[in-house]
Amino acid sequence: NNYHKIVDTKNGDFMIIENRIKQVRESKKISLTELSKQTGIERHHLAEIETQDADKINVVEAILIAKALEIQIEGLFYIQNVELR
Repeated sequence: NNYHKIVDTKNGDFMIIENRIKQVRESKKISLTELSKQTGIERHHLAEIETQDADKINVVEAILIAKALEIQIEGLFYIQNVELR
């Protein structure tokens, strides 16, 4: 997945935020069905979340997913700062 968002920061630099939920889930060998049972989020909606831009993901859902995957919420995303200076 290459779903990411480029965010303009206040100082003119950029942050690239990539959604890594699917990669993390698969690395832990957890199915969407199992994650759905653990989070209470419907399976089809989890599949949608895995393909969403990072800025479209509901923070409460991200917290539920992170807890179920036993990681910190930051682990669901790849964050890179890009300086333009």
